[in-house]
Order: sequence, then structure tokens, then C-alpha cells
Amino acid sequence: MSELEVAGELVDPRTGELVGTPDRIVDVLGYIREQRQELYRLQRVAEDLLAMEAERRGANVFEAGGRTVQVSEQRAIQWDEQRLERELRALGLPEERLAELMQPMVIYKVSARVANQIVAASPDVYGPVVKSCREDIEKGKRVSLK
Repeated sequence: MSELEVAGELVDPRTGELVGTPDRIVDVLGYIREQRQELYRLQRVAEDLLAMEAERRGANVFEAGGRTVQVSEQRAIQWDEQRLERELRALGLPEERLAELMQPMVIYKVSARVANQIVAASPDVYGPVVKSCREDIEKGKRVSLK
């Protein structure tokens, strides 16, 4: 397989050698992804152990290994909005307070498929508007290895 001309250089972390063929790049990418998953797993284990140590000490901040360790709760609140509204209303909470509590959130999502159909039906009429309201955002490339 031929060497690729690339703007950057890829070094195989196992050998320190420059990698240039697609076969070697695929091999290195697979290895990197495997190692990343293992590192994330080890990170979670280390964080769990430090959280247990904080609990044992009874302090969320402590010194270890020349560093300050701070353990904080990562929580998200999930509401049963329908039940909350129904039961507070039944208990007599004024509608004004319910309106403050239960703030509606409307999310619009444009269907690209339908937008394309509308443009195809009448490109001269609808095309310019649809095109001017659409922005393609480059999100990078995703490479899958199977």
C-alpha cells in the first residue's frame, strides 16, 4: 500500500514510528480507541475510589499526592411535570403561581426531508427562502472502524 501525503503526522504510540499507509492508520486508530475506552474506565474507577475516600474522611475536599482533591455531587433534577401540575392544582395552588412554576418550552425542529420536498415542488418560489434559512455547520468527520 502506498504512503499517504498528509498535512499532519501520525505516530504509532506503541512503536514511535511514523504511520503513512491506510492499513497502518486503521490499526493505530483502532488501538487508540481501545486505549481511550480503557482510560475512561480507569478514570471512573479512580474517581469512585477518591469519592469513597472523601466519604471515609467526612470531607469533600482533602489533600493527597500533593494535590487538592474536591469531590462534588453531580446531580440532575427530573420532574414529573404533569403530576406536579395536576396535584398542585388539585390542592388549590393559584393559576398565576402554577404559570410561574410550569414554564412551557416549545422546541421547533425543521424536517430536512419536508423542506427538500417543498423546494422540489416549487423551487423558484420556496427555494430561495428555504436556502436562506438553512446553514450547514461543519462538525468534523467521524471515522468508523468495524
